[in-house]
Amino acid sequence: MALLEFVARLAAVKVGLEPLKALNADPYILMTDGAAKGNPGPAGAGAVIFAPDEAVVGSWSWYLGPLSNNAAEYGALILGLIVAKELGLKKLKVALDSELVARQLSGQYQVRHEGLRLYYQEAKKLLAEFDEVKVGHVYREKNGDADRLASLAAQNGAIGLLEVLERQD
Repeated sequence: MALLEFVARLAAVKVGLEPLKALNADPYILMTDGAAKGNPGPAGAGAVIFAPDEAVVGSWSWYLGPLSNNAAEYGALILGLIVAKELGLKKLKVALDSELVARQLSGQYQVRHEGLRLYYQEAKKLLAEFDEVKVGHVYREKNGDADRLASLAAQNGAIGLLEVLERQD
């Protein structure tokens, strides 16, 4: 199943999250990572959302199916944005360890690979739905939780949401 089909199905059924009861006025932090074992190969996505005070709001892990590493990076971002939207977040700082994806989204790099263009367009559409959003690159060492979740999902093999590891209100 193609990632965008999976995302469309996920968006249609949602992931069953209730909006946060009390939203902080400051931006929340979304950290995402995608991993493909074999590039292309079995791919997974991880996302962690932190409150402005850096408390973990939740952690999510998805198996995406066979994808390239860059498509998995976009997949993780897209799925993380869907979760953030469902939680009712309005302001968001997005951190990913894919310099390519971060620079494509900021306009520094063009999206030359035709296979990534749909992922890029979907990500831009979702980013535009937030009141305030900043996307930036973070080194892999600072993105350990999302990286671990993505790697675990890539090894799992069952398409869909694997687990919600934490949730705080």
